[in-house]
Amino acid sequence: MTLVDNLTKRRRRRRRRTSSSRLSFREMHAVINTLRFKHSVDPALFERAERELANQMRALEGFQGFRVVQVADDQVMMVIFADTAETLDRMATELGNAWMGANVSPLLDGPPERRIGPIIATVSV
Repeated sequence: MTLVDNLTKRRRRRRRRTSSSRLSFREMHAVINTLRFKHSVDPALFERAERELANQMRALEGFQGFRVVQVADDQVMMVIFADTAETLDRMATELGNAWMGANVSPLLDGPPERRIGPIIATVSV
């Protein structure tokens, strides 16, 4: 077998592995909520949300994860992952709206910006 044959064979194997990993990519959706506060964000608010809502979130079929990112002194982005957009909508309706209305909305400088869509690429450990 020549060097060229060897390289070609390796490239074909690599292509097969890449193709099969693409096929196993699981469809997932995310919602990104941008929250702008009247004053500096108190991290304790989201620690409380984590304590009070975590079990309910995990119990919702299709839920995959929840992250809060502080992007400015007075602004956070909540990123929620689920199998489908419908699961994200259910989560907002069944869990988020009541808790947010009671605990977060009075502190906001306007309504949250909500964007939802499919995840089209992912890399994880």
